[in-house]
Amino acid sequence: MVIVAFIIIILSVFSQVVARYVFNDAFRWSEELARYLQVWMILLCSAMCLRKETHIVADYVTHNIRYSIKRILKLIIYFFIMVYLYYLTVYGFKIVGVISTQYSPALQIPMDIVYLAVPIGGATMFIEALIIFLKTLGSPKESQIISETSIKNW
Repeated sequence: MVIVAFIIIILSVFSQVVARYVFNDAFRWSEELARYLQVWMILLCSAMCLRKETHIVADYVTHNIRYSIKRILKLIIYFFIMVYLYYLTVYGFKIVGVISTQYSPALQIPMDIVYLAVPIGGATMFIEALIIFLKTLGSPKESQIISETSIKNW
């Protein structure tokens, strides 16, 4: 789905450039379509990045501490990530309910389709964070985590 959205973004932006410079008339909808698809793409890819633990991390301090402390820190961090994502999902659905009667200016699609990316992205990221939290909670030995992450990163 993300690949299809990216291809549509490329085609719509390219057609916008061609229409503007060749025909001297721009499409009204292409920029809006690209923007909305990019929002969906970012939120869905964030869940994939969370699954692979490839988000940007400031880990300079954690290199020199014991594994047990690293594990506790990771549990605390993912707990707060899950709290944030829970509220993002809940209030995202509330916002979708509020704006259900609005339509986008150029595409004339319901804005709740656009804003639905927030709670769906939040829910998928919450699920991924919960899986990582439970794996970290259930693996007290450093060797288990190291072997899982080294296999996963290949």
